[in-house]
Amino acid sequence: MSTVVAQDLNEGALYINCELDLDTSAAITATRGTGVTAVKNGTGQYDFTLKGGSRGIQLVQVLERTCDLSGTPATAFWAKITSGPTQSTSGTTAGDITWTVKTLSNAGTPAAADTTGACQLSVAICLRVIRDPASAPL
Repeated sequence: MSTVVAQDLNEGALYINCELDLDTSAAITATRGTGVTAVKNGTGQYDFTLKGGSRGIQLVQVLERTCDLSGTPATAFWAKITSGPTQSTSGTTAGDITWTVKTLSNAGTPAAADTTGACQLSVAICLRVIRDPASAPL
């Protein structure tokens, strides 16, 4: 006897690629990536948001996440996604997908640090999602 397995035809992968330009004081001077916003929240910390609710995106699981600094960073030489991506389920941010990236001073004893060289902070994330056709028709 065969087993029937239900498949959600609205399930797929969502690739998020975004990049920040950082100046010599680690301030964000430009953001690239459709629908992604970012703010600096403390030493070496950048909080990212993708408005997911208005797009009918339901986060199922994180498949891949990576980030890096390029250009001419100084003081902080690498970056790490330290939380998320997660999806908010209530309030005015319901559906938003958020994650935090920190720029770090070195690999031996990593500590959050602001970069003092103009550079780019790049983030690539792949999520398994379900697109809700009721809130965002295909």
